[in-house]
Amino acid sequence: MKKFKKIAFFVLFLIIIILSFTIYTNASKNNENDIREKSLSEIKYVESKLINLFNSLNNIEFENYKISSQEINSQKNSDSSNSSSNSNSSKEGEGDSSSSGNNSESSNAPLGNNNKKYSLTPSTVLSQNSDINWDYIKKEAEEVSSAMPSITLDLYDISLNQSDILNFNKEYDNLLSSIKQEDKEKTMSSLNTLYSYIPKFIKNCSNDEQYKTIINTKQYILSAYSILDSEDWDKINAQIKLAVDTYSKLITDINLETEKQYNINKVYIMINDIQNSTTIKSKDIFLIKYKNIIEELNTINI
Repeated sequence: MKKFKKIAFFVLFLIIIILSFTIYTNASKNNENDIREKSLSEIKYVESKLINLFNSLNNIEFENYKISSQEINSQKNSDSSNSSSNSNSSKEGEGDSSSSGNNSESSNAPLGNNNKKYSLTPSTVLSQNSDINWDYIKKEAEEVSSAMPSITLDLYDISLNQSDILNFNKEYDNLLSSIKQEDKEKTMSSLNTLYSYIPKFIKNCSNDEQYKTIINTKQYILSAYSILDSEDWDKINAQIKLAVDTYSKLITDINLETEKQYNINKVYIMINDIQNSTTIKSKDIFLIKYKNIIEELNTINI
């Protein structure tokens, strides 16, 4: 009987240990998944901000129209009121100081109001102003900078390469310095370097192979875009070729939904088209096609 009790106690103790270990393991996995999801969300935020900064350097906007405002100064017609006041004074035959005071007060009243007129204007590459809005770029860059400490901590938690995280932060400091100097070439170079870390970070916190392929494709397209001002069309074409080769993996994916497959095939044609456009050696044509590709890739991500 005592032997049976010992065996029962041992089995119960073993069950408790197994249950405790299972609960702890599941809790750890859930916590790890939560951290990875949070990190992925933060990386996507940084990725979208980097693309926005890229686009701002050439005044590229994804919206087809933008709202513009214009100050309008509308004058009031004060002559009729003055005439009426003078007529009343003649009829009454009075010239007292009270009446005089009222006329003086009327003459000092504001003659106009400042109003704003809003209108929709086309937002196209060919009609964009060449002046860079550095104030806007500085604001956007500082906004990301304020979030970097918490993002960095989360990146460490998902066991990313520490040197990659450190180098990413150092390069972001270089980006801020280039933006402060309002140096377009250096800003483009820093953005290109920063974006090259995004695929590495995504690889460690996402199992979505399609998304990884899209991010890698974007990297090569943005790399070509970043050296557009140099007009080194051989290097630009080489980066676009890498984008074509990388993106072609999605064309052979048989597990895609029909609607997604259509959009993916559409982008594949667009990327090949931008590669063909490098032979024309026109920056404006390249920018038009670049804008359309990035916008379409963002749609596939959703």
